[in-house]
Amino acid sequence: MIKQIKKRKVSFIGVFNEIKVLGNSDSISEIIFFKYKLNVSDFIGLYDSMRLKRNFDGDTQFFLSEVIDNLTQFEEKRRDEYFSIYKIVLLEFINGDCFDINEFFKDKGLLQKSLDYAFILDYEFYNLFFEALEKKNNTLMKMNLVAGVEIVRKIEDGVKTEDDSVREFDIIDYYMYTKLAPSKMVLLLKKYANSPNLLFLKKFANKNDNDYPLRKNDIEQRLSDRTVYNCKFDESGKVVPGTGFEISDADKIFILEYLKQNNIPITDLTYAAGLRRFKNGVFKHKENENVKELIMK
Repeated sequence: MIKQIKKRKVSFIGVFNEIKVLGNSDSISEIIFFKYKLNVSDFIGLYDSMRLKRNFDGDTQFFLSEVIDNLTQFEEKRRDEYFSIYKIVLLEFINGDCFDINEFFKDKGLLQKSLDYAFILDYEFYNLFFEALEKKNNTLMKMNLVAGVEIVRKIEDGVKTEDDSVREFDIIDYYMYTKLAPSKMVLLLKKYANSPNLLFLKKFANKNDNDYPLRKNDIEQRLSDRTVYNCKFDESGKVVPGTGFEISDADKIFILEYLKQNNIPITDLTYAAGLRRFKNGVFKHKENENVKELIMK
């Protein structure tokens, strides 16, 4: 959960006592900038305020003058990074169509650093960012409420297929509507749209609660596992034709690609749902030499 923080009072003596024992100017600048979140102007303001209360000897004044010079050079580099990289990323979220900040930043890995830089170098914009984030969170909540009501209906009624049959609503279907975890969707609907039909979502959430994302080694393990249903095998270990169903390596890769392309979390349960879709004929492959086309019933 991303939280907005307010600037706090920093004791100049506390900062001074920490940096005076360090001889490395880069370390001093990093401590002042990142640990205490002070820019050059902040630090000079604290220094000037303290000089009115305390007389520093010549050596101390020379040391602090060097600290300010080095911090100024350090900040110039950080400022260039902020305006050329981090502020652009924050503006992209503010002005873009994405409402879920975690989804937006999951592949960028820049969120916390972007906010740290904004807090130190561009505090007014930092506050504007959180104002925009609050508006987007409110919009996302409303979107999830609408999606949740439809999800409850789909869980209750099932999913109608092209041949007019009805199949069970699964976790892959769920993540087509929302990225909110099922258990969190229950809490959201309970708070804002409670109804007797919420029981269907509660059962669905309980069924899909113990889930976890698949890491590289988990995926490799699943690709190496042989996945068969009701098959008989001959002496060489091959499936006896007509005795069951085996999911091929290509099918497994297809499941992973399908989840990725549809921005669905690749988890233990979404992957298992993909296997069931092949088993039940929801996913079917049409072979055409090197072309593999998905047909969804």
